[in-house]
Amino acid sequence: MSDKKVLVIGFDGFDPKLVQAWRKDLPTLSSYMDKGCHGILESTIPPVTVPAWASLYTGLKPDKISVYAFRERKKNEYKWRYINVHDVKGKAIWDVLSEYGKKSIVFNVPLTYPPKQINGVMATGLLTPSTKSDYTYPKDLKKKLEEVAGNYLFDPKDLSEKDVYLYASELIDIQKETMLFLINNYEWDFFFGVFSSSDIISHFYMKKPETKSKEVKKIYMKLDRALSELLGTIKDDFYLVTVSDHGFCYIKGVFNVNNWLAENGYLEIKRKKRRITAVKLYNLAKKLKISEFALAYIDKSLINKFIPLEENDVFSGIIDWGKTRAYCTGMGKEVIKEWGS
Repeated sequence: MSDKKVLVIGFDGFDPKLVQAWRKDLPTLSSYMDKGCHGILESTIPPVTVPAWASLYTGLKPDKISVYAFRERKKNEYKWRYINVHDVKGKAIWDVLSEYGKKSIVFNVPLTYPPKQINGVMATGLLTPSTKSDYTYPKDLKKKLEEVAGNYLFDPKDLSEKDVYLYASELIDIQKETMLFLINNYEWDFFFGVFSSSDIISHFYMKKPETKSKEVKKIYMKLDRALSELLGTIKDDFYLVTVSDHGFCYIKGVFNVNNWLAENGYLEIKRKKRRITAVKLYNLAKKLKISEFALAYIDKSLINKFIPLEENDVFSGIIDWGKTRAYCTGMGKEVIKEWGS
């Protein structure tokens, strides 16, 4: 095995079309693209954060690792549960490297909670329940990271349009400083760290034509500067790999699978009187020229009450399971219901 270090930097939801469009404003990435090789890779099916990152760190497709979405149905129950690293079938690259005596640092990679023992250190990423969880290996690493980064942040909750840019920008600083601390204070042969902000900002602002979003571009530029700082601190020779799980695009329409199943007799709801769905609410807001972000201020309990057929509410008690033959629980998880299931 080579003694040359490998540095893998992930940018969640980092769109290659935007990188190409903004190359002159992304000098660090552009320089390495000129010196090395680059290309647009096909994401997983479905192209979703969780299966995509798990496929990347195991080298397996979603059907081999048995992971398709953030949540799945509990066994023998009509209830949700969030998935975790124990659901992933297959070895992660850092597990293989541990077997060969190589040291790894793993930081903020989605679907790594709860942290496993590795030859090195780990701080888990997206799907970590909260900062109260034991999200590091070894356990005492958690206190050190909190001293470096303050209130360590995972996934934003209920951000408004006004707050999201400031949050995404601050998060780059927090994650960069944490990565610098890990790189400079722990031995490593392999480093895998992920920045989250490109995904967070794009979920809010990519509803506009892609390259016209000043907010997204600012975040991409700040990520490029953060990458430069990380590379500047490494004295040893290393290979650099930059990766992402998926890109982004302008969404022109939505097809609700459960609505279709209900309308065609495959899914039965207990209340015959149909209520407003999320798609209808979205279309109404658009016609009335109401900002979509205003929906973020609606009480979640009201949304659950009046939007019964969305993914979040499949197991909310409004479906008549005895008369239902099929249902959809999310991206890539259409289920044909068996008798007694």
